[in-house]
Amino acid sequence: MTKFSETLIHQDVRFLNVRTLLDRVDSGRLDANPPYGSMPALSIASRSQMIESLILGLSTETFWAEQDGLGRTMLLSGFEMVSAIAAFAWGRFALKDLRVLKHLEGLSFDNIDYADRRQFEQMELIFITISYDSNPLLKCMLVEKINRPRHGSNAAQFARNIIFPASAEKILDLATYSLERHDFSGLPAEKNMNRLLLRMQTDLFYGLLIYFMKSHWWDISGHHDLGHDALSRSNALERLYSHDIAPSDDLDYALNKLTMMLDDGNKKAQQAFNDIVNSVRLILNAHTFGARTVGKNYITRVKRSGPDEFSLLDYLYENVTGRVPPLNLTRSMTIRDLAGTL
Repeated sequence: MTKFSETLIHQDVRFLNVRTLLDRVDSGRLDANPPYGSMPALSIASRSQMIESLILGLSTETFWAEQDGLGRTMLLSGFEMVSAIAAFAWGRFALKDLRVLKHLEGLSFDNIDYADRRQFEQMELIFITISYDSNPLLKCMLVEKINRPRHGSNAAQFARNIIFPASAEKILDLATYSLERHDFSGLPAEKNMNRLLLRMQTDLFYGLLIYFMKSHWWDISGHHDLGHDALSRSNALERLYSHDIAPSDDLDYALNKLTMMLDDGNKKAQQAFNDIVNSVRLILNAHTFGARTVGKNYITRVKRSGPDEFSLLDYLYENVTGRVPPLNLTRSMTIRDLAGTL
């Protein structure tokens, strides 16, 4: 097997038609489901219009996937499209609210005529597969980037769930437990629970980061201050190879590293996770939070002036630092910036 450089992501670009894609999903060679949550339930109309775009030859989506050493492929993007393709081909919905192909309205896959069915099955899709032994931090950045148009600010956590599934399972269990104890009154019934879960996971990972930094700041600050050499190529590559959190890391990159540490069974990260689990349970026993507070610490346009608007993350922050909340975060903050608030 070829050994690829950790500083590169090896890509294999191919064209697959819809029929080949379906055969791979059906045989289990392609895993089309995200590892943990995060796929919104699209309406029949939205899925129908995806199918319509394929029949018309208008699909512009590029599919990304990762292949393991045994040849099994895991999808990294385009989950909704593949899900819609499979559901339609397997007769799980009939087309609805089409924009152009009105003659197909109300028809399932088995009922559309041969020409349209053949056009659908023969439509070629761009499929890019990356090697499983690529640098996991680079893969996480890639998956975030390719999913940002669909998932927005939740794309970073969506990527962590895909690339680091063991730690994602741990934090998802805690996020589910936490969210079930939030007050949903006043929220619209159609509120997307998958997005809330992603935001809750992110809040908990920020809390985990704060706990970890408070316990290990001496190690973080003592070994990674690159000073004026930070912009050199050698130090940039050293930073890429290093899986340790550095003061110059932005918050999302630091969360990626911490997630990978937890995924790998790092004892310090696991202890910090155990600490945060205990703290979350104690806080939720003492306080009630509105579901509207989830994710608000890093949405800067939201002003929070009273305890009723504080989040679970605010109280985790108070537990560690003794400082009065709220904790306000921005995507441009570095670990050094965050350390100044602790």
